[in-house]
Amino acid sequence: MNILVTGAEGRLGRPLQDIWPQARFLSRSQCDVSDWAQVAALGADAPTHIVHLAAATDYNADPQKFLWSNIVGTAHMAALALLNNARLVFTSTVYVYPCEFGRYNERDSLQPVGKYAWSKLGGEAAVRQVPNHLIIRGCWYDKLAWETAAWDAYSTRLPARLAAQWIKELALSEEQGVINIGGPVRSLYDIVKEQNPTVRAISRDELLNLPYEFPASACVDTTRANFFRATRHAD
Repeated sequence: MNILVTGAEGRLGRPLQDIWPQARFLSRSQCDVSDWAQVAALGADAPTHIVHLAAATDYNADPQKFLWSNIVGTAHMAALALLNNARLVFTSTVYVYPCEFGRYNERDSLQPVGKYAWSKLGGEAAVRQVPNHLIIRGCWYDKLAWETAAWDAYSTRLPARLAAQWIKELALSEEQGVINIGGPVRSLYDIVKEQNPTVRAISRDELLNLPYEFPASACVDTTRANFFRATRHAD
């Protein structure tokens, strides 16, 4: 088994390195996924599993960055997987769902929120060309030093370390298609308050200067993921 992971220095890559020493991790300086020549060179090691975490994630990033990193770069990783007959695992986002009412399952209709989520959906389209693929939709965090957080915006986001554990287990499984991962439904205010007790609660209407209306409920149904873990641990 030869496991290749992109996005080594990202929010998921850092904790994943701690729990997955058997994998080879690549930072952007080691491989720019938007450059096909650099990606193609990775085939010399004949990866059997590719976990593609690298992405542009800032909601206000230049659309060119979203295009080259999240769509073209992901297409390159999909091509690498096809050339090596490798399993491809891709981390997408809950924001590909409309995020209006929450509890979205993997079969629900999609309506991405913002350019970042649209670019991740573009990446999903490329990943689906690989026969053995898994798309993981979720939302994760590490440090939340926010001064304000919305009390009326709900999420199932996970701590990055817990999300990393999910990703490792799922990558090594036989699960395919799309799977949601997440924690309990909580307001953003309650999530942030765990790290910053002085955070001030505000409403979504008070979040200004955003390129889109802040979503009311970025919550997903994790029935499939929970069933996977329950059956795995029962074996």
